[in-house]
Amino acid sequence: MKKPLFIFHPITIFVGSIIAVCLSYVLYLRWYIKIIGNIDDLALKFGVDQKLVADPYSLFMIIATAILLVGIIGGLIVIFTYYQKTIQLYRLQENFINNFTHELKTPLASIRLYLETFQRYDVTKEEREKFIDYMLKDSRRLDNYVNQILQVGNLEAKDRNYKKDVLGLKQFIKTFVDHNHHIFTEGSITFESGDRENEIYYPIDSQLFEMLLMNLISNAFRYNDEKEKKLKIKMWLEKKSVFISFNDNGIGFKDRYRKVIFKKFYQLGKAENCTAKGTGLGLYLVQQITKIHDGKIKAESSGKGEGSTFTLSLPFPSKRM
Repeated sequence: MKKPLFIFHPITIFVGSIIAVCLSYVLYLRWYIKIIGNIDDLALKFGVDQKLVADPYSLFMIIATAILLVGIIGGLIVIFTYYQKTIQLYRLQENFINNFTHELKTPLASIRLYLETFQRYDVTKEEREKFIDYMLKDSRRLDNYVNQILQVGNLEAKDRNYKKDVLGLKQFIKTFVDHNHHIFTEGSITFESGDRENEIYYPIDSQLFEMLLMNLISNAFRYNDEKEKKLKIKMWLEKKSVFISFNDNGIGFKDRYRKVIFKKFYQLGKAENCTAKGTGLGLYLVQQITKIHDGKIKAESSGKGEGSTFTLSLPFPSKRM
């Protein structure tokens, strides 16, 4: 999508329109004041009582015009804001479609290559097992992408009821990491839970919470160019909240992206040069799942190349043992 010339840019046209409307009103006022001044001069010259030439209707028209002017400017601002949001959504969706297509083609091409290898050549048992392992990883990637698309619709359905069970968060996270260790082989994960003697119980939808963990952990390794990729998960109690942080040594981000990365379809980078990764839905799902559990999520980074920290905060648990 080509950028318009500066003179034809929507912001330039919008600002110019506001200036033109305001200038028109100023010129009208100056013309009116000049006419009133001339009428007053004539009244003094011919000795006419100024009360006879005073026109209350003109004053009413000035006030009414000013109110209408404010209404017109307000309407222009609303239309412009809506237009800008529509353009932004279009660009996000365009970026999502381009990048999602690339993300789907990569594992599909990989699976096809291995299948064609099986078809054309005799491979050893060790090679076959290795190729099958690669294909399983690619199929899991595809499954994850499809699940993200489906879950967006499910989470945005207002009439959906969520089944929450009171579970121990420490054990839940530890079990999830242990059971999915084969997925996160590209990096190391450490988990600190503070006071190990006391479990923290909290009502969660286990399937949704697993998706939250999967997205945060996957992003920590996907957006990471280090040879030794690391993720540190930490849980602690503070005041009336439970905090779970996910700190990685990945690519990080600038402070201005701190909030926008949670928007639907938003991706750091561009699909054209392959700097954008994933579907742009992972962190959006994380935020929605966090809201379902009455919590908040925030992202922090010291800058590009400095790693990232995502901190999940949940209200004080209903039960502690």
